Amino acid sequence: AAPAAVASVPDVIRPVGFGDPVAAEKVIENLWHGPGFVHVSGRTQEIFSRLLPVLARELQKVADPDAALTRFEKFVSGYGSRGLLYEILTRNPKLVEMLVRVGDASRFLAETLAKRPELFDEVCRGVTLNESKPVAAMLAELEEETGEPAIVAREWKRAEMFRIGVEDVMGLVDGEQVQQQISRLGETCVRFGLARVQRELKRVKLPFAVIAMGKIGGQELGYGADLDVLFVGEGEAAIPVATGLIRFMEQQTAAGMLFKMDARLRPDGEKGPLAAGLAAHREYYGKRALLWERQALTKARYVAGTPQLGEAFMGLVHEVVYGRSLTDEELTEIRRMRQRIERERGDPRRPEGEFKTGPGGLLDVEFLVQALQLRHGQAHRQLRTAHTLAALNRLTALGVLEDGQSYLLRRNYLFLRKVELVLRRDEDASVSALPADESRLKCLAKRLGFSHSEALLETCRRVMQSNRAVYESVIGL
Repeated sequence: AAPAAVASVPDVIRPVGFGDPVAAEKVIENLWHGPGFVHVSGRTQEIFSRLLPVLARELQKVADPDAALTRFEKFVSGYGSRGLLYEILTRNPKLVEMLVRVGDASRFLAETLAKRPELFDEVCRGVTLNESKPVAAMLAELEEETGEPAIVAREWKRAEMFRIGVEDVMGLVDGEQVQQQISRLGETCVRFGLARVQRELKRVKLPFAVIAMGKIGGQELGYGADLDVLFVGEGEAAIPVATGLIRFMEQQTAAGMLFKMDARLRPDGEKGPLAAGLAAHREYYGKRALLWERQALTKARYVAGTPQLGEAFMGLVHEVVYGRSLTDEELTEIRRMRQRIERERGDPRRPEGEFKTGPGGLLDVEFLVQALQLRHGQAHRQLRTAHTLAALNRLTALGVLEDGQSYLLRRNYLFLRKVELVLRRDEDASVSALPADESRLKCLAKRLGFSHSEALLETCRRVMQSNRAVYESVIGL
């Protein structure tokens, strides 16, 4: 049955709990009767009067109803026919839920929708949500688009990020699936960009490979993350290819940029050439590389370019990383590196807020797993994976970690990455600590399913203390 019409805005919005009910009432009046410069027919007003209770019920459920309502109005203003939109929403309350939840969860997603309202129509037409697209399928879609490649790629990426974001916000996928899809999106953009740059420079036949590192290497990329990469290519001719790819990916246009690329993990860091050949990498890793660089290579994964060169580089990586077992002295050095990061990047006054670098944070789990990969990967090839939780599972299967330890680390790691995901989703930007502002912390807590902010903080304390206890018992401090 269609929702009943309402007569009074204040009566409907009172239970929502707006921070500024006067401003909210004005927004709803504009949605109902239109701002002064917009004529809204009596029929459209009547439809909205039936839509309003549904909208209010959804707003009551979210963490920041004021922001969600403002973003809903912005979408409506840019959509076109109010009457048609209100009718669609009245008939499909799930779409109202989606718009409100997107507006609450992410300014970035809400702005994407306001700029491209046709993305809403795609959802209405049954665009496939909860579909795990492989890189080959994504690349085929992108290759079919026509127009200026840099613009086409950005518009396509924005639409894909919206699809992934809606899946996330609506709970159709879990955090690991979100990270996998964003990683594949990044990899697709790299492959697409590299092919265009090589054609433009007439260096299609030049052996060149892109090696993913860090989170994209592990297929664990989150919102707002850079792409950590290495470029492998022989001679001076490879440098313009690497430079051109970075430019293609990072160039700001009206449609934004694709991804920021970070190549500082290369031999000699920023002082070294942007791209180097296989022999140069072999010489560097064999003679001058530091332990942290060997540890960083546990995340290496070939993603684009010449397959034979990529495979050869990955063979070199396995020699460097797993050619010998980690010594006790090197394990001590890894512990010291972890301590230094904790000391230099954390806030000792608020350790439970530093969910990435603080004691018991995400880095405890990642350093522990990587140290054990370096320790046991020579003897056990199955440990040679760039994915943190896959490595954790295999360490457990081998008996390196106890079942109870592994269970705690996995559960805690997934929780902290969920916190990170929800924080980064708002602005599509890198965030590594809980907000200090109480109102923002309260909203975060509600989005994560907590009744109040102190419950979130207490859970973070407990999770991080649990991580640190396992870390100390396995590799010590």
